[in-house]
Amino acid sequence: MTNFSIDFVSAPTFDSLAVEVSFCSQLLCRIDRERQDGALEVEFFHLARALRDEVTMKFSLAEFLQVVEHASAELLAIPPASLSQEVPGKT
Repeated sequence: MTNFSIDFVSAPTFDSLAVEVSFCSQLLCRIDRERQDGALEVEFFHLARALRDEVTMKFSLAEFLQVVEHASAELLAIPPASLSQEVPGKT
């Protein structure tokens, strides 16, 4: 996961925390569980590009899926609507 990173975010319009997945500091998607049934949803940010043109937005599908699964598991470990609680792995 050297080129990928995940960051927990608290969007002002959200009731719960969300997690953003980036590649080389380029935001790829945000995973949230704002639905009433608690199901996770993913929003892709395909129009935003902050990387230099020479940085190719092409990466291993297996590695990307591993990062998304890891981020989803961490998000699900947080009780819904718990903006005031600590994020797993953060102190």
